[in-house]
Amino acid sequence: MTSFIVGRGEQADVRLSHDTVSRLHLRITTLSAAEYLVEDLGSANGTWVMRGEQRLPVSSERLTPADQLVLGDYPVTLAVLLELSGQASQQAPRPRNDDSNTRDPFSRYVRSEDGRYVRKPK
Repeated sequence: MTSFIVGRGEQADVRLSHDTVSRLHLRITTLSAAEYLVEDLGSANGTWVMRGEQRLPVSSERLTPADQLVLGDYPVTLAVLLELSGQASQQAPRPRNDDSNTRDPFSRYVRSEDGRYVRKPK
C-alpha cells in the first residue's frame, strides 16, 4: 500500500496553497485501483465528502477517485489529488465529463518555484 500526505506545509507530499487547508491535512492510502482510504490528520477546518447535496465529515473513510472532497473550504476531487501526487498514472483512468466545454479540473493548477501546487492566475 502506498500513501501520501496532502496539506499546505513543506512536509506534505501534495501541497495546496489555501488558507483553510492545514499544514498536514489528510493522508490518502491506496487500497486498490478503485478504492482509497482518506484519513483526516486532525486538520483545523476538517475534511468533508460530498454525498449529493450533503457535506459529511470525514475522519477515516474509504472513497473512490470520483468522490468530491472539501478540505476546509477547498473543494477538490480525489482524482485530482491522485494526479497531483503522481499516483493517477498507476490507477484506473478517472471518469471524464461528456460535456466538451467542461475543463479538466487538473488544468487549473501549476507547480510553483517552491514546489507547491497552486491555482493558475485567472
